[in-house]
Amino acid sequence: MDINEILGMDVVDDIGQNVGTLEDIFCDSTGVVNHFIIKLDKGLFNKDDHEVKFSEVTSIKDVILLNIKIDMD
Repeated sequence: MDINEILGMDVVDDIGQNVGTLEDIFCDSTGVVNHFIIKLDKGLFNKDDHEVKFSEVTSIKDVILLNIKIDMD
């Protein structure tokens, strides 16, 4: 899967809550993915960023599925 195919993809936490979209991906010097930045969808005027470790990602298919709950408050 190409990086451009997953940027902007919906992100769902472990309770099935759609929490936002993938904003950015960070890799180490060898090209191994360290973490993602998710643009949280907290409403029309509240779009906070949230860092997620790559180890907290369960799968990347139609959506990015996390193995953690994201606090949207």
